[in-house]
Amino acid sequence: MSAFVLALVSTIASAEPLAWAWQPGQVVNYHAEVTRERDDGDWHQAVANLEARAHQTNLAVDLSCRVVEVLSKGWALECGFHNVEISGTALGDEQAKLNAIFDEYEGFLNQAAGTFQMSLKGRIKSFDIRTFESRSERESQVIDAMRMLMVLPFGQLELELPKAGDDKGKPWKQGGSPLITQLRTSYGTAGAVIIKHSVESSEGGEVAIATDGRGTVAYGLSVESDGTKTIAVDLAGHAVFDQTAGVLVSRESMVVGRFTAGAAYSSPTDHFREVASLQRIEAIPERAEPSAEPAEPAAEPTEPVAEPAAD
Repeated sequence: MSAFVLALVSTIASAEPLAWAWQPGQVVNYHAEVTRERDDGDWHQAVANLEARAHQTNLAVDLSCRVVEVLSKGWALECGFHNVEISGTALGDEQAKLNAIFDEYEGFLNQAAGTFQMSLKGRIKSFDIRTFESRSERESQVIDAMRMLMVLPFGQLELELPKAGDDKGKPWKQGGSPLITQLRTSYGTAGAVIIKHSVESSEGGEVAIATDGRGTVAYGLSVESDGTKTIAVDLAGHAVFDQTAGVLVSRESMVVGRFTAGAAYSSPTDHFREVASLQRIEAIPERAEPSAEPAEPAAEPTEPVAEPAAD
């Protein structure tokens, strides 16, 4: 896109600021879908002493998002989970176990919600899930596994917009460690990714935004391991933002991670790949067979199972 056309698009869009504007009492509904693949499998476990690794995980969920509190520099928000559907392909001969684990996740998550804070520019922090109260280390591990899964749709919701809502006819950058590029691990993500956003077009109050980014990250536990597990991350995506309402209309993205050439685990194939979408919807569809009571863990595990080693 030429500098003249980009400046013209920005002028058209500048009638209203390109900024988030969550309103108290407002409920914004979304439908999200994520497909994630990982070469060595994502670890999943259930309260009922089941464990399995998923080569591919598919997640679909409806979100009903509302403002819990207006903060001085943003909002505290909560998004209820509805119609959660999880499926996947296991590594090895663990498909039956994986299916049972995902069934358990669905029972818990359909009575749960995601909580987080969003800055005025759209950065998300302090993401967590509100679900059953943990009574054991095992249950805490299961809750953490579900949190790492459910954070994936919120990476789509985290769209940082330009300072003061004005892109000045130029692309703007988002740095740090946004949710969309964080690794699925309990140990945190080291490193940083630089993401560039730019306005493509504006029509009827809706602004189309292109996104691309890249950087190098590592699993938090391997920060001091001389870069043996550093991962090159590439991101590409597209979003539509409702400039009048101040909320996201839709977003699609793909994130690919590959071990760097110097990594001990270097491979010619992708380490992980995530394809995700988020779409605003008018209302949450009714579930065919809603649960009558909130789900609770079935029972304490009969034998403690050690948490798997970090990747």
